[in-house]
Amino acid sequence: MIFSTFKRLFRAKVSQFIILMFCLLPLVLSSQEKTDPGWMQLGVNAGPVMPRGEFKQEYPNLLLAGGVDFMVGIPRLNLMFGAEYKRVNMETESNSLDDTIPTGGGIYALGMDTDAKTRMDVFHLSSRFVPWKEAKISPYLGVSGGFKTVTLSWERTARYKNEDEKLDEDKQAKFALSYGGRIGVLYKLQEQLMLDVSASWNGSSKTSYPKNIKFDSEGRADGDMIRAKTDMILFSVGVVFVNLP
Repeated sequence: MIFSTFKRLFRAKVSQFIILMFCLLPLVLSSQEKTDPGWMQLGVNAGPVMPRGEFKQEYPNLLLAGGVDFMVGIPRLNLMFGAEYKRVNMETESNSLDDTIPTGGGIYALGMDTDAKTRMDVFHLSSRFVPWKEAKISPYLGVSGGFKTVTLSWERTARYKNEDEKLDEDKQAKFALSYGGRIGVLYKLQEQLMLDVSASWNGSSKTSYPKNIKFDSEGRADGDMIRAKTDMILFSVGVVFVNLP
């Protein structure tokens, strides 16, 4: 009871902060002096993902994620604003049929191969507080919000006597609101290169996603769908390029 109340209050405060942050951004940028320039950074990262809550019941094992982010810094406030993207690989399955299968026009394939996968894509606007940007080791805090999609996609390939041919494909995407918080440490490797180690929590509204991938008698993929939240904790290690020319 206490934990659920805390989560509701946390989500409300994060939403209010994000709205206020982006409303004040133009004013903050216009107040910067020419002698106090900002900075830009581009980061790439990867790491394991721990599903939590309802999501963990269907995906109890660690998942793998990769991401990229672009941030613009405001030195006088030690703040960064920008956008970040994460892709989480949830499940990959393959299926092969060796029976004779009609593919249309009186033509029969000698077999059918299907590659199917489920992935999650997270798109966020974000802000970070970096109190000691110029230090060798600089911790930071961040909040972000946006949306995520969970996509089931598959592709069928027909096997003929002399060649293989792509037969068809399909893609089904479901949307959900997404929000989170992040804590990390930047370690300066070179003047324009930093190591980024972070942990983040990502929550979401409920959405539909497949518990597992199934295949019908002709190799088409279909998901055993469930509607639930996709909360998770992400750990990542990456590199950040600062003030690229």
